[in-house]
Amino acid sequence: VDNSPLYIPITLTIGTEMKVAPQYLSFVGAVNGSNPLPQSLYVGSSSGETFSYNRSKSASWLDLLGGTGMAPESLSVNIDITGLSQGMYLDTILFTSDEILNSPQMVVCSLSLSPWFLQQSGMPHKLEDVYFTDETHGWAVGFVGNLDTLKSGFILSTSDGGAQWHLDTLLNNSNTLLGAINFIDNYGWIVGQSGIILHSSDGGATWAKISSDLIDTSLTLNDVYFISPAKGWIIGDSGVILNTNDSGKTWSLQTSPTSRYLRSVIFVNTNNGWIVGDYDVILHTSDGGDHWSYQPNGQYDLRGVYFSDVNNGWAVGKSGTVIHTADGGSSWIKQTTNITENLSALYFVNDSLGWVVGNKGTVLYTNDGGNSWTKQFTDTNEWLFSVYFVDSLTGWVVGNNGLILKTQSGGN
Repeated sequence: VDNSPLYIPITLTIGTEMKVAPQYLSFVGAVNGSNPLPQSLYVGSSSGETFSYNRSKSASWLDLLGGTGMAPESLSVNIDITGLSQGMYLDTILFTSDEILNSPQMVVCSLSLSPWFLQQSGMPHKLEDVYFTDETHGWAVGFVGNLDTLKSGFILSTSDGGAQWHLDTLLNNSNTLLGAINFIDNYGWIVGQSGIILHSSDGGATWAKISSDLIDTSLTLNDVYFISPAKGWIIGDSGVILNTNDSGKTWSLQTSPTSRYLRSVIFVNTNNGWIVGDYDVILHTSDGGDHWSYQPNGQYDLRGVYFSDVNNGWAVGKSGTVIHTADGGSSWIKQTTNITENLSALYFVNDSLGWVVGNKGTVLYTNDGGNSWTKQFTDTNEWLFSVYFVDSLTGWVVGNNGLILKTQSGGN
């Protein structure tokens, strides 16, 4: 051809490249919580030679500490969440230099800010219930195993608000799923599978197994509630209702109008109490359990119940169900949640402020007694089984795979 040969110019540059590592930093924090721990960032070159550089960023919540602007050196990346609301935040740190190749280099920093933050349980197994006696002292109960194996119940405790959780008790290979815990003053109670009842009289420092001698030990006990150190109730499968008036030294089997599985029990005084369970079960007593009677509920399958006083109560269950009574259970009205997830448990600190938890990391919040419910951001998809608050701001939820979340902002 006419234009043969052709030449292609090639430029070869030999030099040192800038190295910044890591190139992505991720931080997680909680609204009104502590700042995330700082992370380290290295600026250097492929050959280790010294060079000067500049750095820049935009976000006010992101700060770089240390360093002289002469690489190689390490920097500290610090986060300040003061005044930030929940959500995902992104910014980049740009590193530039005229003395080195492949400038600029960029580091992406992300900050996920949730009103609920993760605590390390140390037990990657199902947690069924959580209870705190004050802001620092709390317990969680659960079990190791599944439907095809023996279940080994365990007790976790914390004395620093959940910053550290410790394994207190493991009932190894005993088929004793632990499902519920309750405290009154210095006395604690735990119930679960195989009719197990555990009692502490020293604020949870030690636990002893006691027997009711009244029920088939193949039954599972699902909930426990004490209204005073002496007087309490335990409910379970096959409609079982147990009562003690002497701190568990002796138990009586109260007459139950149902053989359904009973899931949750609460009393507001020594006389008035409620129980909910499978299918259409809401039971009420006005004489301390000497007599239990059905209350109408609209055929809802219920898992949790809570009363803030003798009139105002709520119950939760399958398919996003929340029902409310303002007349002690004589009538129940379904509240609007706009969700379909199964709900497991609830807690109210007064007639207005309450939380509900359930499947797919669901936490619902109300500040008007349930007239409206708002879904809170938890950053998890695990099933949540229990919620407990010590005041209007500080609370915990527990769930599958050892999940423990805490909030210090009421979840907002």
